[in-house]
Amino acid sequence: MAYLQSARPQASLSKQLANFTNSTAGLDLTLRLIQALAQIAAEVCIDNAIVMRCVTAKLQLALGRRYLRLFSFIDCFERVRDILARDSSLAGAILTTMELVESSCLGLYLLLESLTMLHDMNIWLVPWYTPVLIEGNKFWFYAICISITRTVGVLLFGLGTQPETQNGHPQTDQKGEHEEPFPSQPVSSTTSLLKQIVVDGCDLTLPASFLGWISLGNLGVGGAMVPSVSLYGAVSKLCFILPVLLQNTITYRQKYFSEMVGQVILVRHGHALHNVNNNTGIPDPRLTLEGERQSVRLGQNIAPLGTNTIGIILTSPLIRSIHTTLLAFIDVIDERYYRGEGGIVGGADLVLDPYLQEVDNPPCNTGSAVEILEKEWPDLDFNMLGDLWPLKKGIFAPNKHKERAQEVLRGLKIRLSNVRNDVVVVTHGGFMQDLTDNPRFSLELAGTKVLFTCSTLLLQTTPLSTTMSRATRHFVPFYVLKHIAESTAAPEKARQAAQRTLSADQNFRGQRVQAQRATQAPSATDEPAVSAAQVPIRAALIGPAARDEPHDASAPPLQLKRLIYDAKGSGNLRGTLARREGAERTTDRQVNNVYDGIGITLKFFHTVLGRNSLDDNGGNVVATVHFDNEPQNPLGYNNAFSNGTEFAFGDGDGIIFDYFTDSLDVVAHELTHAITDHTAGLNYEHPQAGGLHESISDVFAALVEQWHFDQTASDADWLTGQSLFPVAIKGPALRDIANPGTAFNDPIRGRDRQISHFSQYNANLDVHLSSGIPNRAFYLAATGFGGFAFEKAGKIWYATLTDSRIKAVAETATFKQWADVTVDQASRLFGTSAAIIVRNAWVAVGVLV
Repeated sequence: MAYLQSARPQASLSKQLANFTNSTAGLDLTLRLIQALAQIAAEVCIDNAIVMRCVTAKLQLALGRRYLRLFSFIDCFERVRDILARDSSLAGAILTTMELVESSCLGLYLLLESLTMLHDMNIWLVPWYTPVLIEGNKFWFYAICISITRTVGVLLFGLGTQPETQNGHPQTDQKGEHEEPFPSQPVSSTTSLLKQIVVDGCDLTLPASFLGWISLGNLGVGGAMVPSVSLYGAVSKLCFILPVLLQNTITYRQKYFSEMVGQVILVRHGHALHNVNNNTGIPDPRLTLEGERQSVRLGQNIAPLGTNTIGIILTSPLIRSIHTTLLAFIDVIDERYYRGEGGIVGGADLVLDPYLQEVDNPPCNTGSAVEILEKEWPDLDFNMLGDLWPLKKGIFAPNKHKERAQEVLRGLKIRLSNVRNDVVVVTHGGFMQDLTDNPRFSLELAGTKVLFTCSTLLLQTTPLSTTMSRATRHFVPFYVLKHIAESTAAPEKARQAAQRTLSADQNFRGQRVQAQRATQAPSATDEPAVSAAQVPIRAALIGPAARDEPHDASAPPLQLKRLIYDAKGSGNLRGTLARREGAERTTDRQVNNVYDGIGITLKFFHTVLGRNSLDDNGGNVVATVHFDNEPQNPLGYNNAFSNGTEFAFGDGDGIIFDYFTDSLDVVAHELTHAITDHTAGLNYEHPQAGGLHESISDVFAALVEQWHFDQTASDADWLTGQSLFPVAIKGPALRDIANPGTAFNDPIRGRDRQISHFSQYNANLDVHLSSGIPNRAFYLAATGFGGFAFEKAGKIWYATLTDSRIKAVAETATFKQWADVTVDQASRLFGTSAAIIVRNAWVAVGVLV
């Protein structure tokens, strides 16, 4: 009979599955596998309708599985009672204590989960749903952690028998009945114990991800659920095709999304009440009057894009974002969203997406209750806000903002693939940073993005890139302005101008720039009306280039796309368009100087180094002249700055500082900051990386001048900002690259405190001071080579700037790391003798030994 039984044919796969699902445990595992596959499908599918079906299936399956364990907490508490009645040895006491805590935590999790069932079934909605669910997941997390610890103890030290719980639930036999609390069985095999550790480890991701304690997207959670199911019985046979399906799906997605034609138009909201005095305590603040005007202008700026291509507008549900959207896109959004006049027939859909809210949780970044929003905008649909709104919990918790960005980017790809129209996203500065910093933004949405922002100082559109700048960089250091403002030797007007500039710059300092931006050409109606033929132009320091032919005749042509705006004494980067690419010269010398200075700089980088514009992709360069912050009481803005993508130039006070646009090296210096952002991406806020950032701008500004005026290293003066000061002000320049610390010394500006040797360095130095070390090293290398500094030293520095090793350490790059790469690049480009010259330069300034 035994022989006959052993020879019995094995049941088919379908029969094995049917037998397996006849048990409660088997059915739960099967449903769990289907739930995991639905979650994975929702992440990788490209059809939005299929995604929604998968999401619905996932939620329903999760709810169905909860029916199966509705009263499981009773078993857990029964087991707690039995554990307390057990007599144990010392070794057994350790295991007993762990079992007690584990069963208690698991019982509390199942009890709290059961309390939320009616809410999930939409029968009894309760306000305490979210906090109860959060606490329940904490208990589940603790139970799984103890289960893992206990299993490891059994495996390593033989503390007791096989754990009674698997995946945070009691073991059941094949019929689904619970086993005896403490069966008499030998210690489990090593294989089964290792399997249990893997299963518990995978299950741990579920509560940990929900609580925000680990960073794992829905795809990762779904993938983690599969091993915890597939390690059991016949269900494992259903999982072998999963890797093949995923690989084929991913390959198809890559091909499909490569054909996307829509654009993502990112928009930052307008100026709001909390922006006035940086008062983060104002709850969900409204737009200011200036913010409303900005929003209207935003709509006018976006109009040239062709708003008929916009298919949907997604906006953060915070009041300032909703208001910005309704004002800016009044001629785009469908009329059903406006009460009274507004909107157009058959216009774009408007979706309030809570995933677009700001990253942190002060009152200003926490939304209003749905009842308040519905009262103000009764025609909008707030159903998508969900139960968590406006709580900053779950996926909306401050520590989950990067995961939210992942979800938003995935959704944008789906929308672009389905509607093939432009998608507008109205959000906040911090969350916009998360979106554009995310690798998906560059790798998967490449070439599909345009950004507009309503910010007073950043009303602009310029090319997007994979790197982001972190701070506004100014040409004149704050300590120079501070000395002028406090100097009794300076005229009163000059002191006031310096103090005003200092205040403005300190507000800019440390500002995070929201993104790099892509520009469309302004409308022809903005063309300046006066041409050079009508009014004579006063000669400036920026003249025709001495060199205009590329060294490499095979290099692709340079794409010049310059847009010069006139702020007319205001603090707005975009005022009136004064000159665009190819337009005639104007009557405004400062407009022409910046236009020419940008052209000379870009031609240098293209001719000598083969770079095509700042982003190396022919992108636009946008600059603003006559920048100030009080047009009604002009004193002159004593600085120039780059915010990472656009450039602003003040007129100076006419006493201490002259026009900043008159100096070619000032223009080249600021543009080079953007090139550094696009290449190495050095962190300007780090002491040494920031010093390198400043030094690179000083060095290449000098090279641009030397190339333009056909000067050798020995002929050049190596001064920066030498044209900034009127004749009455003594002192040659603002910085001396050859001899840092000697550029000026007078009662008005003070003494040049830039350092030239690493022995003088400390981490508290301003980056304009520490930059003297690499400045001096470059000068020594350039003069060591002789001839034109841009021929060898310049190419070595540029090769270092674009070296992946520097980009890899960009956040905390040191002078030594930079120096090591320059030596290596010198050897690669020009041989051992060149490497010796560069190394000696760094030794001379104390960076290398």
